Amino acid sequence: MGRNLVLGAFMVLFLFMIYLASDLKEAYKILPGNTSGQLVVPPFADWHVYTPEPGLFQVSLPAPPQAAHSQVAIPKSDKMRHYQMYVSEKLDGTAMMISLITYPTDYNLKNTQQLFREIVDELLVGNRENRLEDFSLEEIKGYPGARFQIQNPQLKIQGREFLVGNTLYLLNYVATKQAFQEDEFTHFLDSFSLSLPSPDR
Repeated sequence: MGRNLVLGAFMVLFLFMIYLASDLKEAYKILPGNTSGQLVVPPFADWHVYTPEPGLFQVSLPAPPQAAHSQVAIPKSDKMRHYQMYVSEKLDGTAMMISLITYPTDYNLKNTQQLFREIVDELLVGNRENRLEDFSLEEIKGYPGARFQIQNPQLKIQGREFLVGNTLYLLNYVATKQAFQEDEFTHFLDSFSLSLPSPDR
């Protein structure tokens, strides 16, 4: 008798859950307006905010980045600079690249225009088909900086660089011409912020 009672209660609960599930499935129909029943996903909802240790910056990326560090010689100099590189790549090969290039404290960085152009020239020599489509000086994130665009038959590179103290920040968005999305580059750039006080105005 007790077993039948338990079994009966279980069946009632099971049928109630089926009814509840079907009721919830149609629940969107009672919402006001022209509701389609499909969720609207905001742009870049699947991107994630990344902050490296020890919290040097914050940025929104499509995937956790690969990080690398290296010492690189300064052209026409016997001095070295330290590179910290972070690369986040989408499934289609589009990449967001962040480089922190730290120069020796005794290295002369007063000629920022020459410095910014030297960095771009180094990117150009990476592929003999690279062509500089745009380069201009402008304030980036409140600091002296430059914008540039590089293209070759396959790729398009949008970049920004700016100098804070003796560290140059280089942000590159690299994509095939077919996959290039201006709104992605804008989101990537706008989301980037330093964990440093803003420069005095």
